[in-house]
Amino acid sequence: VFTKWLNNTTLTNADFYGLPDSTYSFFTIAIDSAGNKEDMKSVAEATTSFQVGINDNLQIENTQVSIYPNPNQGNFNLEITNSKSGIFLVSIMDVLGRVIYSQNQSLTQGNNILPLSIEQTGIYFLTIGNEKNRIVRRVVINK
Repeated sequence: VFTKWLNNTTLTNADFYGLPDSTYSFFTIAIDSAGNKEDMKSVAEATTSFQVGINDNLQIENTQVSIYPNPNQGNFNLEITNSKSGIFLVSIMDVLGRVIYSQNQSLTQGNNILPLSIEQTGIYFLTIGNEKNRIVRRVVINK
């Protein structure tokens, strides 16, 4: 079973965000300017795996993350305690791998609290990372 990821694009590269411990396969179907379209593929042209564990003890260079309350009705506090200031990418994905929030955050030494709001009931994955490492947390919305 295939699910469309990008459609009608001229991109030559793109970032894909997947779920932890999952494998994804990709293929392309090209359409030229005259409207000629390649046939549907039966096998993948590329495959990638995400081998990221969800573990409350993971750290990024002495960085600790707390998200609370979890579960809740959609308003979370993200508390990040780190020993160094820096830029971190904070993103939230749904269970289909769609990014619903992604922003670089400048975090200072000590505690940083970021309010996060998610509108729909479900399970989401919060990822906080830098150029070397990432932390993944599961959050649950009950509305």
